[in-house]
Amino acid sequence: MFTKLFVFAATAATVMAQHQVTVYNYCGSAETAHVKSSAFNYISGALGTNGGSYSVSIPALASSLIIFGENGDCPGDDGPGCTRLECDFSNPSYQQCNLSRVAGYSIPLAWSWTDGSCTGAHCESSSCPPSDAWNPNSNDGSSLRQCNTANVGVNLYLCGA
Repeated sequence: MFTKLFVFAATAATVMAQHQVTVYNYCGSAETAHVKSSAFNYISGALGTNGGSYSVSIPALASSLIIFGENGDCPGDDGPGCTRLECDFSNPSYQQCNLSRVAGYSIPLAWSWTDGSCTGAHCESSSCPPSDAWNPNSNDGSSLRQCNTANVGVNLYLCGA
């Protein structure tokens, strides 16, 4: 009986795994956090002014995640014109994210994995190198960061950390 309960509990925990995404606003002006994924349509939340934050739980195995902040300068579900963080949590063995300025550059961004053992990146200008942010002129993949910690989340810092 104990074995059956343990297997059921372990299975339920696996099915309910989530990734915590938190967006922090250090811009000094009101921003709105936007999160979009193939696992759900679209979520947004007001960050308020400097120091505000917004958190959301992303379902395990979510793919094509786009996270960005904006104050009216790059409206739209996919953040056209925005600097953004793109992530893929579809493989349970590793997660991957990269900053992107392919859609445009709006504000400086930095990001980190929540477990601290994996490395994030930062892009502080429209000319940040391809090793920090995917850009329209480079397709070398050096901006992609991977983390193999189960259920790891991400922190995104608007206008720095």
